[in-house]
Amino acid sequence: MKRNTFLNVAILSLTLAAINPGILFAEEMAVFRGDLERSGSFSSAAVKEPVEVKWTFKTKYEINSSPVIFEDTVYFGSFDGNLYAVDSKSGKEKWHFETGNWIQSSVAVTGEAVYFGSRNGYFYCLDKRTGKKIWKYFIDDWIISSPAVFKDKVLFGDGGFLYCLDAKDGSLKWKFRPGLAVWSSPAISKGIVYFGSFDTYFYAVDAETGRQIWKFKTDEQIETSPAIYKGAVYFGSNDGHFYSLRESDGRLLWKSRIGSQITSSAAVNDGVVYFGSSDGNMYALDAKTGEKKWSFSAGVPISSSPIAAGGVVYFGSYGYLCALDSLTGKLNWSFEAGGQVYSSPVLREGVIYFAGGDWTLYALE
Repeated sequence: MKRNTFLNVAILSLTLAAINPGILFAEEMAVFRGDLERSGSFSSAAVKEPVEVKWTFKTKYEINSSPVIFEDTVYFGSFDGNLYAVDSKSGKEKWHFETGNWIQSSVAVTGEAVYFGSRNGYFYCLDKRTGKKIWKYFIDDWIISSPAVFKDKVLFGDGGFLYCLDAKDGSLKWKFRPGLAVWSSPAISKGIVYFGSFDTYFYAVDAETGRQIWKFKTDEQIETSPAIYKGAVYFGSNDGHFYSLRESDGRLLWKSRIGSQITSSAAVNDGVVYFGSSDGNMYALDAKTGEKKWSFSAGVPISSSPIAAGGVVYFGSYGYLCALDSLTGKLNWSFEAGGQVYSSPVLREGVIYFAGGDWTLYALE
């Protein structure tokens, strides 16, 4: 949703509130990768060295879910089966909600609601202030995909479908069936939903109707979430290629052969696309041409999806959060966290939040 004048925003907000007084679909929202285009680009100032720990929050098991910040609260899930709401300033728990199974899906937060899926087969909508359940929808399959909220809809994938539910009551609006699982978190631009599937295809689907607009074939499954930037869609495949497609019709603009599986979703900022690979490298490619600008070797496979902000690229590797200079790819600093860092970091007001492989959520400044 694009910003407009104050009057237009006020009219829109009042209209949406009249439709559903319980859940206001405000202009502000928080989602995995920072926006509906899943750009992974943030406007906050860079975190400078030396890095200091602001606070830590320990869970009972591994954290693969990426933290999402809305207002003064950090929301994230854990393999201990709980979704947590933690104060972003102090690191103190506000509430937690138990699902009884792993939570890998990152949340979407908008208005009064938090949306996410669990591997228990349910998709949830909770009150963001209290953690009380508003509704749940039974899928009977793992939900790895992180949701996107668009107008009155919430969209996400599971083991065989892309689902579109009514955001206020959880009723099914439509579902789209690709060939296999959808772990990719859908990106949305101009009313079109973009996502990849384990069936090796990348799809563009109308958000209102669920009608397929186009699809593009790769050679292996697609686990990554796409990023949309200036009329192009960017994503990596397990076939070892990174792709740029034209947003309007799915025509191939370029592809770059990496040679190893790509399970890290891309960040796009200032004409450069950044992503990690199972070959242990973080790559920076020219967004228009696919030409390699630099690569940085972490020495271990990179599953964490990078973010870009303030001239710095942040991502997790085995035991570390790394910060690279976005122009040169040189290491600015690294922070030891213990274990494999799978989740994507998030940056807000000069503080970076990320989940370490040691079952801990960190806030660094």
